[in-house]
Amino acid sequence: NWFDISQPAWRDVGPCNSTPGSCERRIDGTQDHQGLEAQADFKWSGGGLLASAMQLKARRNGSADPALNGLRPANVPQSAVKLQARQSLPQLPGLQLMAGLAYEGRRAVLPDNSLFIPSWTRLDLGARYELQLGRQLAVLRVGVDNATNRRAWKESPYQYEHVYLYPMAPRTWRAASLD
Repeated sequence: NWFDISQPAWRDVGPCNSTPGSCERRIDGTQDHQGLEAQADFKWSGGGLLASAMQLKARRNGSADPALNGLRPANVPQSAVKLQARQSLPQLPGLQLMAGLAYEGRRAVLPDNSLFIPSWTRLDLGARYELQLGRQLAVLRVGVDNATNRRAWKESPYQYEHVYLYPMAPRTWRAASLD
């Protein structure tokens, strides 16, 4: 998929201090996003691999502040890659193992592109086990998100002259049963 998207860019205008009404949010040019995105789903007996990748060129244009024109918009990664794999184990009927890998490229934190947060990669792991209990099918799931306990800033929205940094969730275990 090739895409070319243009949308309004918003900017806070005024001193934006503690005085009520000192800051006005208004449209200030555009954010233009051109990119290429691809996805493939490979399946085989007992498993599969889902892969996607995106490469993006995002730029600010038409701003009343000429210093912002041509810069990357805040909080927009330049690239992203996701892989999800699953495989059943014939020697253990009912068991399926899963792994997911997600990568996002670095992001501008400030509109003037003077500060960036680095890229990050996260690994998620899981297992699913199906068993027959009489006439009832039970499904047990266990998994760990962010298995390597990677610490990173996942997002960095910029609004009202402030940066909001959202950390990636730490290693998180989960379990569930369905019957």
